[in-house]
Amino acid sequence: CLVRIGNDAQAIVAFDRAMAFDLDEATREKAVLGKASSLQRLLQYAKALQCFQTGTSADAIVGAATCALRLGRLSQASQIVQLAKQFPNDARIREVQIITKFLQCPKSEAFSLNESESAVLSQS
Repeated sequence: CLVRIGNDAQAIVAFDRAMAFDLDEATREKAVLGKASSLQRLLQYAKALQCFQTGTSADAIVGAATCALRLGRLSQASQIVQLAKQFPNDARIREVQIITKFLQCPKSEAFSLNESESAVLSQS
């Protein structure tokens, strides 16, 4: 596998070729996530964000929100994780929600976590 040997640029080409075929939904999702993750590792966050946003899984949502944060797009990251209602118990999504909440807090205000937020972050 190209990704395992660190050849993300070639992996992106391979994922694009795979997605040109008529794939079932699960296989397409894997290809989208693979391409997006390769773009992310190459620090191409804007392209990775676009790619992650075509996915529907919790992994795609976390990836999209992470890329938005890396691009300094706090409100976009917040919107992405707020739309993740179909994954109410996903700890990774909850972590991103907490991080965006923290980053949106004005510096003059104290930031505090409730018990469930503290529990999520302590498990990371």
